[in-house]
Amino acid sequence: APDTTAPTVVITYPVNGAVLSKTETVKVDVADSGDIISVKFLIDGTEVSADSTAPYEYEWDVCVLGTGSHSVLVKAEDSAGNIGQSGISTFPRATQVR
Repeated sequence: APDTTAPTVVITYPVNGAVLSKTETVKVDVADSGDIISVKFLIDGTEVSADSTAPYEYEWDVCVLGTGSHSVLVKAEDSAGNIGQSGISTFPRATQVR
C-alpha cells in the first residue's frame, strides 16, 4: 500500500515562548514510517534553512532580527511526498542581546 501518512514534526528546543537573546539551535524531532528527504525551517514565514540528515537542527542568530516576536515553523517531507509540519512556536526577542 502506498504511504499516505505525513511525518510528525515537533520543535523540541527552544520551548515555545522562550525569550531569545543570542544564537540558539532550533531542534526538532521528526518521525515517519519512511525516509525523510527534507526538513525545512521557516522564520516568520520565510524558509531560512533545509536539512536532510538527522539530527534536524538550525543555528538561529536572533540578533540579526528586529525586536518583537518571531515565529518558527518546521516542515518535513518524506520519500513518498507527504509533508507534515510542526505547530508554530513564537519567541520574543530580548531588547538587549548578546
